[in-house]
Amino acid sequence: MKDTNSRTYPVLLAFDKNFLGPATVTIHSLIKNNPDLNFSFYIICQGPDNSWLKPIEEFVKKKGASFTVKEVGFDSLKNVKVELHFSVATYLRLFSADLISEDKALYLDTDIIVNGSVSDLFNVELGDHALAAVSDPKIEDFGRLELSKEEGYFNSGMIVLNLNKWREMQLGEKALEYIFKYPDKIKYADQCGLNAVLKGEWLRLDPKWNVQTSFFDNEIFSVAVSQFGKEKFQNAIKNPIIIHYTEASKPWHFQNKHPLKDLYWTYLNETEYAQEFKNKYGLKDYVKWGIPKSIKKRYWRYLKNKN
Repeated sequence: MKDTNSRTYPVLLAFDKNFLGPATVTIHSLIKNNPDLNFSFYIICQGPDNSWLKPIEEFVKKKGASFTVKEVGFDSLKNVKVELHFSVATYLRLFSADLISEDKALYLDTDIIVNGSVSDLFNVELGDHALAAVSDPKIEDFGRLELSKEEGYFNSGMIVLNLNKWREMQLGEKALEYIFKYPDKIKYADQCGLNAVLKGEWLRLDPKWNVQTSFFDNEIFSVAVSQFGKEKFQNAIKNPIIIHYTEASKPWHFQNKHPLKDLYWTYLNETEYAQEFKNKYGLKDYVKWGIPKSIKKRYWRYLKNKN
């Protein structure tokens, strides 16, 4: 049953057409586990032709939520540094405060599933903080961004945004300035820019709100415990509310070994993208991808000579 009051809960996602399917899974999992909340979805993408968003717009509206598209020009992120598995779309959230008139919003990456109620996140008292987030225990090279261990480093895949504060301090603009000025210091896209500018001035959240892939790595256990406390960290692993598949290998990839891969597929199978993902990332495709080029060349040469 939906919340009978007039409050709506703004949710922001930023992605390109390659993540249309995963974004649908993220939204589906959020709505399914929060039937009492009235969501308003804001999608930030690069224009001008965004007709590819039509399927997800129809999906969201069928669920009774509002859907608004905000565009960022291609020139705004021209020559921005892109490495690892990130894309230019990763930087789009930096424009949030300029594009959205809300006071507060929840931002979610599209390699996320929501496995419980998020009402408490919308009730977080941000005070004078620009955002609330969960620490990233995998990051220990704080000096790269001139941060201290105490200032820490957060993962920006799930953040509660104080958009008024963002506008006041021009956070998005300052983060971009840093990113363009110090490209050699940027490893994880906009996340590094935000951390460098905020210098520890962000609100720490319980790790259950952003259970990252690295949480399941025994090598970072001691670091995670020191950041979150043993009880909170272990509870996050056992009872995660937001699960973030942070590495390059995603749960829809055949070779992915994430311990919560099956949970992702539970939600994926409830969307229209299940069969498409099975066809695109299934065993047949993986085998084709894994065959060395030298063997492929010999095979095609054999067929050519045979004919």
